[in-house]
Amino acid sequence: MIYTLPYQKSCTICIGACILTASWTERIKINPLAILLGTDDKALLYLTERDLLGSGSGSVEVLWELPAERKILDRQQPDGFWLYKGNRPVDEFGEAYDLLETWKTPRILVEMFRFNRSHPAISRAAEYIFSYQTKEGDIRGILSNQYMPYYMGAI
Repeated sequence: MIYTLPYQKSCTICIGACILTASWTERIKINPLAILLGTDDKALLYLTERDLLGSGSGSVEVLWELPAERKILDRQQPDGFWLYKGNRPVDEFGEAYDLLETWKTPRILVEMFRFNRSHPAISRAAEYIFSYQTKEGDIRGILSNQYMPYYMGAI
């Protein structure tokens, strides 16, 4: 079986040798559009209109100045990092807690609010993260000086 992504307006479903074309709404029991379109969340409304209805109103950049995003952006430091808010139990081994927070925060901005590298906050965060890059090419500091492929893959 081959399934396409659920946000496509229509999709092709291959089941054995049979090919069916159907709207994504025909593949689900309850249509969520009424609830999604009735939201007060401007980001969710924009993404519903753009991704599910194909009728987005303007550039995704309209999301970048909403209050939730501004609150996150206002916490970014001039050097591009976000301060770690949690407990710092052992700074002596070289853990860069601010690097961890800076690794997490842009992912929220990208995944939830569709920020991209054209936004200055994402560019500054990338510069900060890559300042931890070693000669070998990996980034160390979240787990002291240990290699961390699971973090690197997400970067």
